Amino acid sequence: MQFKPTLLALALAAVSTGAFAAPVAISDLTISSGAFGFSPSYGSNFGAVTLGLPGGNIVSGYGSQSNLFLFNGSPVSVYTGDGTTTPFGGTAVSGGPVPSGTIDSATNSISLNLLAWTANYQTQNFNQGSSAATGTWNPGTGAFTASWSSLIQGGIYNGVTGYWTVTGTAMAAPVPEASTYGMMVVGLGLVGAAVMRRRKV
Repeated sequence: MQFKPTLLALALAAVSTGAFAAPVAISDLTISSGAFGFSPSYGSNFGAVTLGLPGGNIVSGYGSQSNLFLFNGSPVSVYTGDGTTTPFGGTAVSGGPVPSGTIDSATNSISLNLLAWTANYQTQNFNQGSSAATGTWNPGTGAFTASWSSLIQGGIYNGVTGYWTVTGTAMAAPVPEASTYGMMVVGLGLVGAAVMRRRKV
């Protein structure tokens, strides 16, 4: 059994360029600013979202932030939760885990699960979350921008769509470089080939 130089070179090139890289989980997420659009005739920018946690970092449980921005003179608050907690009163809404997601360094993209993102306005809770908020990610700075839209169900704004964008920084849990795994696989393959060739001789 012999490896053709051309095929081996292609394999090494793919490994060295990270062709086998896969999306990795986000270990730290900070939302520094954002924007909200309403159907989308109304728009408003807002600042950092802490959700009761320093920098909005991903941890277990839920958090809330009051007075994120004003809508028709009344404050809009946001919170994340499991769907059973209503820190601002009103009816419990479907929720999910606190923000989580993945970073794809091969495409410099980010995907966030913000299913538990819930807005509260004039004692009414409106689930405005999405499990597929997507956007771009800068590998040098960790800066990201992600957007999504969510149809309001129930309450005085039933059937109206909210449009959201959040910006901030996201860091991935440290993992071995894809090239490290790839070089190991290629090395084991070469060793195996050498052993088989020796046996045949």
